[in-house]
This record gives sequence, C-alpha cells and structure tokens, in this order.
Amino acid sequence: MKKITSLLLILCMLLAFASCKPGDPNTDVTTAPDITDQPPVSTTEEVTTADPLKFPAEDPQREIVLFENNKWNYKLIRPDVMNEVVSNTLATARYNLSLASRIGIGVASDHLEEGASYDDGACEILYGNTGHLQSLSAYNSLCFGEAGVFVIGNKIVMAAYTAAGFKQCYLHMAAVLQESFKDGKIAAKVSDIEKVFNVDESLSDIPRPDRLNLLTIQDCQYEQTMYIFEKATENDFLKYKEKFAGTAPVQERSVQGNHFATYQIGKHLVNISYSKYDNRIRTILNENNTVSPLMTENTGTEKKTDNIIIMHGLGWGTSDADILNHQNGICILFRLSDGRFLVVDGGFNRQGDADDLYKLLVKYTPSGMKPTVAAWFITHAHGDHHATFASKFVNSYKAAVNIESLLFNPPSSASDVNTSNERTGEELIISVAKGINGCKWIRPHVGDRYYIGDAVVDFYYTIDQYYPQTFTYYNTCSLMFSVTLGGQKTMINGDAANASFKEAIRMFGDELKADIVQVAHHGYGTGVSDSMSTDVMQGYKYMSPSLILWPLGNEHYANLSKKVYNKYLTLLPSVKEIKIAGKTDHVVSLPYIPPEK
Repeated sequence: MKKITSLLLILCMLLAFASCKPGDPNTDVTTAPDITDQPPVSTTEEVTTADPLKFPAEDPQREIVLFENNKWNYKLIRPDVMNEVVSNTLATARYNLSLASRIGIGVASDHLEEGASYDDGACEILYGNTGHLQSLSAYNSLCFGEAGVFVIGNKIVMAAYTAAGFKQCYLHMAAVLQESFKDGKIAAKVSDIEKVFNVDESLSDIPRPDRLNLLTIQDCQYEQTMYIFEKATENDFLKYKEKFAGTAPVQERSVQGNHFATYQIGKHLVNISYSKYDNRIRTILNENNTVSPLMTENTGTEKKTDNIIIMHGLGWGTSDADILNHQNGICILFRLSDGRFLVVDGGFNRQGDADDLYKLLVKYTPSGMKPTVAAWFITHAHGDHHATFASKFVNSYKAAVNIESLLFNPPSSASDVNTSNERTGEELIISVAKGINGCKWIRPHVGDRYYIGDAVVDFYYTIDQYYPQTFTYYNTCSLMFSVTLGGQKTMINGDAANASFKEAIRMFGDELKADIVQVAHHGYGTGVSDSMSTDVMQGYKYMSPSLILWPLGNEHYANLSKKVYNKYLTLLPSVKEIKIAGKTDHVVSLPYIPPEK
C-alpha cells in the first residue's frame, strides 16, 4: 500500500510540473488573464497590478542617437485626429527640429489599423496627445499650465495644453539637437532632453482628471478653452471633483447620471462636467467670465406683479415681400414677479422692431419702475434673432432700459466649417453687451442653472456639448434652455437643429418635459432631411407640452404644419392650444390654464 501511495504522489508531481513548464502551447505567459473569468481573490492576499502608465526610470546619462549616416533614427508622430493646438504648431515644430541636420524629420500619424498595436521598440518623437501610453503618462504628470519633454524608453514625448507650451517644447528640443550635432551625428543625453516648463502660472492650481486620455483641446475663443477627456466613468469624475475639495463650488448638480460643477479659481471660471452617454469629462476654462451671482439660489423675490409670457409677433408691412420676409425671428418675454423681464432674442435689424420691443417693456413694467431686463438671451447669431439687440435696441434705449446681463455662447470658428457673416454678428453682440453699463456677459454651459428673480433657467444644450464635432449648419449652435416661472416650465428651442436635439435627449431625456414649448426654427428645416428629423420628434415627445408657441407668420403655418416633425408635435395628446406669432402680441398668464375643449 505504501508503494502505491508513493507512486501516486510522484505521478501527481510530474503532472504538476508538466502543466506549467515554459513553452506549453496551452499557456500564454505574455497575456494577463481576464479577471472576469477568475474566481474571487481572497481578501487576505495582497494583489498587485502593474500600472501601465508607470515606466522604468530612465538613466539620465543614457545617450540617445537621433541622427546619423545622413538620416534620422527618429520619426515625428502626431495624433491621427489633431486638435487645434497640435495642428497649429506641428509644422513649425517639425521645421525647428529639422534645422539641426538640415534634413527634414519624417512625420506620421498614430493611426492604428484594426487589430494592430503600437511598437514600443520604434524610435519616435510623440507630439501631443497621441494614442501611445507614453503620451498619456506624460500628460498625466502635467497640470494645465505646464508643458514638458520626456524620455520614456524609445519614445521622446512632447506634451502641452497650449500653443505657447508646445513652442517651449520644440524650441528647447531644437536647441538640444543643434548643440548635440557633431561630425554628422546628433546624440543627446536623457538629462539634456528632459525638461518641464511652467507656461502659465494662473493655470497651475487647476487640476486635470487622472489617467484619462486627452481627446482634444478646443479653442472656444473669447478667452475660453475646453479640454475633453474620453473613456471616463462616473467614478473618474467623482475622483476628479475631489481634487477641487479646497475650493467651494459655485454650483454643482447631478441630472440623469450626468454631473456638473463650477468653480472660481484665480481669474478662471472652471466648469467641469461628466456626460454619461459618451463617457467624457469636459473641463472648460474661461478667463472672460467671473462668478455670476445668478448661479446662487435666491432667498426670496419681492412681488410687484404677476408672471406672464409675451410672444411678440414680428410681422411687418403689407406687401407680399414684407409678409414673406417677416415670418422668422423670435421675440419672447417673461415677466418676473419683481417687474423685471427675461428677453429671448428680439428680432431683425429694424428700428421698428426695437421701438416695438421698448413699448412692450414700458407697457408691462409696473408703474413707477424703470424698464429692466434682468437677462437677455441670444440663442444664436442669425440676424432675425440678435439684430434688434445688437444693431438697434441698445443704441436707442440703453439709457431708458436697464440691461443687467446677456446670456450668449458663440461657437468656435474652427468648429464652423462654413464661416460666414455669423462671425461678424457674434462679435457685434459681445461688443455691444460690453458697452452697456452694468451689463455682464454670461457664457452658459450645459447643466448650468441660473436663478433670476423667481425664474429658474436650466440649460440643456449649448455648442460646447457638440465638440469636437464640426458643423456646416449654423443653427447647430442655437441654445436650448427652459424657464420655470409661475410653477410652469417653458422650453426655449431657438433654432435648434436635429443634432442639437440629439445631444439634449441623450443627456436629459425625461428632464425635457415642459408645459409650454417654443417650436424650433419656426418649424422650418432641422439640418437634415425631414424624414431624418427623428431626434426633433423624440425631443418633442419628451417635452409633451400643453401650449405651443410658434414664432411664425400665419401665412406660412398652413404649409409648415404639414412637415412631419411639426405634425408630430401638434398631434401629441398633451397639446391643448397653439399660438402663432404673426403680427400679434400673445400674452400668456402663468400658470397657464388650457382652454376647455
């Protein structure tokens, strides 16, 4: 019996050795097992996981040969999809690096074919937010105000968040190359190559999220920059927000699994957000805006009057040309309990539109009170929306009417493929607002909430949420927001496109429910074919209003009401009444009570 037992023991040992010997075709020693297929790990055991972003420390004295035998050993690698900062600096960077040898250094993108992987052994200078882990590691070591050149194995990484940062990097690298050129060879030590630059001290206290790839840097213009980080989770955002623990938030909100927070850090208004549908974190840095007191909830509002909505009809003239030309534009007013107004857009570049708007403000302002616009919203810079404000009203009535704030968010010129006279309109709006004594320009973002008198204003779409996509249909940048007043919610859609609705419904869904809805783009096109306007219809379904405000002339209603998305809206079971602007001032008392049918 002892002999049998011994033989069994020996046999088991041999089998054990055979099952784990090197070279066993059934054992992949280079691939980590899928942890989802493994049994639970005992809590008493210490589990260590290699950090893919931590690379072995470099020997500062190691010499790197970049150029010899009349050719470069290194190639310059750029991101396959370049952000504006990389795109605007790459050519100059390549030129400066090539000066040392007088031979142009090769450039390639980091594009990977399906199933392929990066070659860590290849000698490459990684420029910007490439897909290589070495680039991600470098960016994770920098704050927004820094830039740096790093050596990681066979990679030299140049990382920066600004054009000024990249300039520091490539000028430093070019100087190293030129100083190292000797006998037809460029060889430099790691310690000479590596360097970190403090480019902007004002950004040094603004944290970035850890371990997330920087998808793009968007120059939003007018001193605003957006950084988009991809493949984020809700937990990534919560960890990111912990980095702001020493700064009290101006506002923080969570809606439908999306998270939003705003901080004031030095001269920057910092807006951070997490959108669940695309798993992205957006960090917006704005030097132009300081904290708006409108983002702080009111403790109370003095009641002087009742709440009303006025949809002003912009119809003008009697000729066929007049009738056809004046069916567009939006002019909607909300009267607050304290007698002030919210104004949406205003109308055309016509003195008559400005005069009529002034008369409306005077007529509905409580006796003895100066007409006051608490907030003027410009949905976008098309002339039938902004021109009354920017070209006529302010010039004529800025002394007679107080205008306390302008809410307007223009798009980046780089995102608008068909740049045209809208850019002139945007510049005019901002310039005029800055010239109004006491008026503050507020640049709203998705998720922002503003408390204006007894109104609560929530933003569901701004062009920031559309980046990094570009657009050819300018209405894509129209604001979408709601005004909750008198216990009811009115959805303002401006000229929102199908693409705008798509972003709003993916983020907010049921939160779009409203009592009153303004028809988007007067019922005209949505940026796609009528049959493809499914997101507009889905948005209207979520909104399901009782009252429809239609900024359109009566002459066009018969035709436009037949469009599939408009017909869908008007036939919703919730709809009780439709008001068409025409040439009439439609006054709606709040709360709105539908007529009995």
